[in-house]
Amino acid sequence: MYLNDKGVVTGASLSAIVRMLTSKEGVTDYEFTETFFVCFRLFSSPQEVFQRLVARYNEQPSGPLTEAQTRVWKNEAETIQFRVARMLLTWLDLHWRQEKDGEVFMPLINFAFSTLARDLPADLFMKISEALSRCATSKDCYRGSRIRKRMEMLQKIMKLEDEPPTGFSHPRLADPGESSDVDVMDFNNRAGREELARQLTLKASELYRLIDPEDAVVFWRDRKNREVGKKVTRVISFEKSVFYWVIHTILLRETPTARAAVIVFWLDVANVSGLCVKSLTTT
Repeated sequence: MYLNDKGVVTGASLSAIVRMLTSKEGVTDYEFTETFFVCFRLFSSPQEVFQRLVARYNEQPSGPLTEAQTRVWKNEAETIQFRVARMLLTWLDLHWRQEKDGEVFMPLINFAFSTLARDLPADLFMKISEALSRCATSKDCYRGSRIRKRMEMLQKIMKLEDEPPTGFSHPRLADPGESSDVDVMDFNNRAGREELARQLTLKASELYRLIDPEDAVVFWRDRKNREVGKKVTRVISFEKSVFYWVIHTILLRETPTARAAVIVFWLDVANVSGLCVKSLTTT
């Protein structure tokens, strides 16, 4: 493992990463686990990851232990085995990609029924067994239940879209031909800022929801999937458009006081947008 002068990890071997994943801190760091399972195929292979997890599960003391040390080691080993099993369940349940991970499916089944069934609590082994069954009976394009869980989140997001209007109305927006004359400061009241923030957030959410994170990571590396590239480009274009729009509305003002007022307006909108995004990501 490599650290910079601030103590931040800048590089690590696969074995070290697996140790981090199955450490006391790692199992509670959802973001680290999520990032690993989304990205590991870019620098390793399913076979290597599976082998490292099994090696971690079967880890033995490096030398002779006293009776007291043996008791401590046994307790720690059982905890590590439980964590490894949880990582395997996370892989199978949320991040399994049959077209890429299928090569370790049979070894994983053998390990599960020969070792995990013997060592684990019945309820945890049952969850792993059920996840294996879903992988076995699903089509080749199966990608774990992360997609299903995303759809459940989208249903909750739709509740935001179905919320009652803010009460804001703008007479010129009713006529598309008059929309070019609308001044952003026409929205400078509580209902207007909330409505603008809501619409911007929903538009950004609509674009982001079209992109599978794993596909985006692969595209970032090889730039081959044109369909994913188009989706990423649309997100980037939208963000740039909003950025230039904000700058334009500020520079239109001729006096420092007027520009300051627009800056404050956009800061308020950004604050409301942040609350909207938070409500989406914590549902």
